[in-house]
This record gives sequence, structure tokens and C-alpha cells, in this order.
Amino acid sequence: MKKKLVWVSGLTLVFACVGVGTSYWNKRQVEIEQAKLEERKKASVEKVRNLVRASLKDPGSAIFQDVVYNEETQAGCGFVNAKNSFGGYVGRKMFFVSRNGQVEFEQKTPEGTMTVEKLGALANAIGFNNKVQADCLGQAKELRSSKSP
Repeated sequence: MKKKLVWVSGLTLVFACVGVGTSYWNKRQVEIEQAKLEERKKASVEKVRNLVRASLKDPGSAIFQDVVYNEETQAGCGFVNAKNSFGGYVGRKMFFVSRNGQVEFEQKTPEGTMTVEKLGALANAIGFNNKVQADCLGQAKELRSSKSP
């Protein structure tokens, strides 16, 4: 009777250790995969920033805010403030980076009486906003970064 109890206790202990080890291993694998995903997302956001910098007059002056990268559509968007040719900051502008690396900046919405030119500019502004909404701010996986130099 004592031998059976010792065997049962021993087997229970072995299975408990195997279960804990397996649980730890699975948890560790999930942590590793999450870390890889975060690194990939950070690299994608940095790629978006670099593409925007390349299209600026003074790339070193760029100050980014709320940069988002959508993994599903492979598009990025956010806000940037950078210096112009005269050395002054132009103010915060929204940008959009398409999956092929094309960078677009938000255009001012026309004010006053509508003319053909202003209607064209309004259509462009609406098109830009639609791209940002559909390709960048959709319900897909995204990463938002905070302010950065």
C-alpha cells in the first residue's frame, strides 16, 4: 500500500513538473513572438519616418507626432513639423505614406467662394483624407508612437 502511494505521489510530482515546464515554455514562446512583432512594428514606423524625412527640405529638423503604421495595408501616416527653406518651422502637417513609399502631405482646404481651382483643391483634400482613413487609420493592426525628434 505504501509503495503504491509513493508511486502515485512520485508520478503526480513528475507530471506536475512537466506541466509547469510546458506552461513556462508556451508562455516564453508567446513573449518571444510578441517581442519580434513589436520590433517589426518599430522598424516599420522608422521606415515611414525615413521616407518622410527624405521628402523634406531640412530632414534633420523633422519632429514627428502620432506616427501610425498599418500592417494590413502597409501604409503609414502621422504628423510632422519641419523647417522650410527660410529656416522656420512650417507647423504641424499630416502626412501619408503609401505601400509603395510615395509620400503625400495634407493640403490646406480652400476657403471663400468656390472656383474651379478651389473645387479641385477640395477634391484633393478629400481624397487625401479618405486615404488616411481607409489605409492608415482602419481597424487593422497598428502602432502609434509618441512624440519623437
